[in-house]
Amino acid sequence: MVTVKSSSASNILFLLTEQDKPYVPRLNSALASAGASGGKNIVSYYKLQMRSEVSMLCTRSKCSVIVTTQEDILPKIIQSNSTKKQKLDDYAGSFLKVPDTDIWILFIPPLKQVITKNYGQFLLERYLSKITAPHKWVDTDSFSYSLLVDMNIDIASAVLCAVDIETRKDLSISSVSFTMLYPNMTTHSFVLPLPYGLTVAEYEYRYEILRQLCDTSIPKVFQNGKYDIAYLNRYGCPVRAYLFDTMVCHHCWYSELPKELGTLAAFYLREVIFWKNEGEGSEENLYLYNALDTWHTLWVFIAWLQEAPDWAKKNFLIEMPIVFPSILCEATGIYISEGILEEQRNKNQEAADMVLSDLRESIGVPAYNPKSPPQTMSLLRILGCKDLPSTEEKYLKQAAFRHPFNAWIIDRLIEYRKLGKLISTYLVPDKLFQGRMLYSLIPYGTATGRLSSSEHPFWLGANIQNIPRGSGIKKMYIADAGFLIGETDYAQAESRDTGYISGDTVLIAAVDGENDFHSFNASSFFGVPYEVICRNEVQPDGTIKHKVLDKELRQLSKPVNHGKNYNMGSKTLVETMGLESILRAGARLGLVRKGFGAVQIADYLGAKFAATYSILTGRYYRWVENTVSTLHLLTGATGWTRYCFGNPKVNKRELNEYIAHAPQSLNAMTLNKAVMRVFREVWMKHPQDFKLCAQVHDSILYQIRIGKEKVLQAEVERCMIIPTPVTDIFGIERVLTVPVDSSKMAESWYECKSD
Repeated sequence: MVTVKSSSASNILFLLTEQDKPYVPRLNSALASAGASGGKNIVSYYKLQMRSEVSMLCTRSKCSVIVTTQEDILPKIIQSNSTKKQKLDDYAGSFLKVPDTDIWILFIPPLKQVITKNYGQFLLERYLSKITAPHKWVDTDSFSYSLLVDMNIDIASAVLCAVDIETRKDLSISSVSFTMLYPNMTTHSFVLPLPYGLTVAEYEYRYEILRQLCDTSIPKVFQNGKYDIAYLNRYGCPVRAYLFDTMVCHHCWYSELPKELGTLAAFYLREVIFWKNEGEGSEENLYLYNALDTWHTLWVFIAWLQEAPDWAKKNFLIEMPIVFPSILCEATGIYISEGILEEQRNKNQEAADMVLSDLRESIGVPAYNPKSPPQTMSLLRILGCKDLPSTEEKYLKQAAFRHPFNAWIIDRLIEYRKLGKLISTYLVPDKLFQGRMLYSLIPYGTATGRLSSSEHPFWLGANIQNIPRGSGIKKMYIADAGFLIGETDYAQAESRDTGYISGDTVLIAAVDGENDFHSFNASSFFGVPYEVICRNEVQPDGTIKHKVLDKELRQLSKPVNHGKNYNMGSKTLVETMGLESILRAGARLGLVRKGFGAVQIADYLGAKFAATYSILTGRYYRWVENTVSTLHLLTGATGWTRYCFGNPKVNKRELNEYIAHAPQSLNAMTLNKAVMRVFREVWMKHPQDFKLCAQVHDSILYQIRIGKEKVLQAEVERCMIIPTPVTDIFGIERVLTVPVDSSKMAESWYECKSD
């Protein structure tokens, strides 16, 4: 046993693993930061064989608290209903009394995570404060629950209600839990069972109970409530007073941290045992599990209310409203032509087969399977890349840089994978729901506040925001009968945001001036006169139309601008542009004939970008680095504030992420405001003539009834014009208004805006 510096009022026994040894010195600073003072703390690497040894170890060490990273201890301490292996990652932060003893045990992640995760030290200190500073944690009441078989439930005096549903693979609801909070800060959980085998009358009665409970005016809190509401709406049980969501709450405070309910309970509540695997085996286990979900959800929310700073609560007021348009979009979806789906599936399968045939012929292995990691690792070794650790795409791209033959092989390997993913993700009829492609829009999916997307809560559908350009997949997205599809997006939004935030007057002039922005960049990066790349044509109404004369050069400038806006490294720029494009750029610059390699060409383009936008790449980058290092906070023009765990002074990836944050967040928040305005001012006023479909990157996708498209598309444009005061890093305020572009209205998504 090893004694670490005295840090705690009561002695603590740390039962660690051999892998923790290099990081033990971190415990002293973590204990001090967690508020420890006095006491002796013992570090031991003894492997506990049985629960009875706990008392012996604590008696010998004169400790009444154990902190451990040993995963093997879990089944010796915690009895589980689950057949799943108990994992330390799940139980990290669980703090409980060892059965039949007066000894408490705290499970923490492996100490290595204080190095490998930028929030690792923070979580370690927070978990340790369960021992060192118990007064800082919210006081919960004791958990209790009962089955709900009629409306004999105290609703009138409840002040808050947490709701959660359990579902089956056939999209039915198996149970619903309600945890009620009463004015004396006591709770009780009620579970409404919806098992198989009930009579029609019994189902109708129980769903009527569910309907009435969902329709009460009691403020309700969910954990990722969009999931629950999708099912409740399906069964005719709309929710009134859905005001709070613990996933939104946590995202608004610590957007970089995990947001699963089990993790949140360990983060916000002191005495907690991970329960998220306990719903197996019987209906009784399921109902208990369901009740525990709502009990933890309710107390997590109360703890957040007590502890979160004002800026996090302001974030909540910004973010929570976008949940409701997201629910509408998810319920709407888009009709899919199954005939075009089959046509696209066959077309892409033929392309994949051709790529596979070329690949096999090139390497002389007729049976080569690109989906097999062992076979692809063997291929990498043959290509002279024995040092690469896996067949992930980032390592494949490294192999491509090493030789032109490698690049030829790897390009086809990656293309084959992309075609396979496209087919399995978007071109599967079983992923449709009643002929429609559904999806989810996730307000808490990114640290910037931008909506992300994934499959629908019904376990089907696809990511609506990630359809590959040029794939033709959008051809199968068809307008409903009597409607046309349209899309309105912001023009060069992130570049405008970047210019206004950084105060780079050259960039501001480039995005706000009369010249075509990408042609201006091409002129600056490649040293070609603007007039050779683009001609400005004055129209009769005084507006300027841009006629692009050198499309290739203009196109090559786009990824340079987008990547270097956010301090992208040269190797990453090559990966983003692709080897072929970077070499074309080098040829246009006359660098290829001088013997420049791909990375050297990217270096040259990066230097040209820095020379063009020197304030952005100089003062602004340093401002971000210093602000995050000093305050750990980044606050944008809309008031959205992000807590930053990273250290941009030592980690370039984190620096780049924070450089990108402010403009990306401003763009995201402006688009979110636009979606909410369209939701309130267009859809709510014209629900029979307008369908809000999705937010996609910088745009809003919608359908309008034929005959109303001119008027309602103009309304969408009006809602998206949002003047925003932006103060740059020098303290100068400008009003940013990002212009919008609308597509033509068409019968398919593909036609309304060409890939």
